[in-house]
Amino acid sequence: LWSSSMSQESQKKESGAFVNVLKSLTAGTVAGVAQVITGYPLDTVKIRLQTQDPKNPKFNGALDCIKQTLRNEGPRGFFKGMSSPIAGVGGLNAVLFGAYGFATRSLSDSNVAAGKPRQLTISQVALAGSFAGIVNTIICSPVEMLKTQLQIQYNNPNEPAKYKGPMDLARHIMKTDGASGLARGIVSCTWRESIANGAFYGTFEFAKRFFARREGVDPSKLQAHWLVLSGSLAGIGYWTSSYPLDVIKSRIQSDPFGGAPRKYVGVVQTAKLIIAEEGAAALFKGYATCIARTIPAAGATFLAYEMTMRALNS
Repeated sequence: LWSSSMSQESQKKESGAFVNVLKSLTAGTVAGVAQVITGYPLDTVKIRLQTQDPKNPKFNGALDCIKQTLRNEGPRGFFKGMSSPIAGVGGLNAVLFGAYGFATRSLSDSNVAAGKPRQLTISQVALAGSFAGIVNTIICSPVEMLKTQLQIQYNNPNEPAKYKGPMDLARHIMKTDGASGLARGIVSCTWRESIANGAFYGTFEFAKRFFARREGVDPSKLQAHWLVLSGSLAGIGYWTSSYPLDVIKSRIQSDPFGGAPRKYVGVVQTAKLIIAEEGAAALFKGYATCIARTIPAAGATFLAYEMTMRALNS
């Protein structure tokens, strides 16, 4: 009887853990769709500013980039390559939020086992975020590489694009460069995702707890506008902590394929080259545009995640 009771208890725990993972994956997917839809146009502007030729720049700032894109390519120009993150958003955010959920539960259990409060410290939340970011790189890096290559295609609506979409581009890269081509930029992406997601989740949790204390409520009962504000602050933390690495990643991933000479090869070499040719300020090209994008996008991300999790838990 004792053995049977223990077995049933173990099965309940395993079932509960599986359900929690499914909830995290579902909420992460909903959050990812919200993020892509709200932030993609300005993400295209950011990528174009980051990757333009420093010796012969095509755009004189974000507003000029917006004007030229509208004039030469129409509104669709801002959405080039969006099918890549939309197609991968389920996997991307499912892995990210799923890994984050796993890490936070593991750290909470570890706290309890050590006789400490179950609630994680902010530093533990940031650690869980960094872990999730590293795991997420497996999917994030190739998706971002395809997105970047498609975003820097400059053709008007009446001209055929060089690549019809992410699948066409992926086939071309596999043919000319093999699987290593799809993995280009994975080191810079790993560094960016680890640092950025640590800041992202840590900032969000800090802000959420701060506003909850201010309102005199439990963080799980915080109103939607406070969640949006916390998410926006988290987005600023994400990009401010990692932006130079994002510029480096974009340069590496925007280099041509098919045996063409590459200008940017690795993280250190790319950083040195950018600073030597353009100065350290070039590592923050497009930063203002990025922050303008991330405030609504990150707010929408966390609002969608939190509200979906509440609905699933109710």
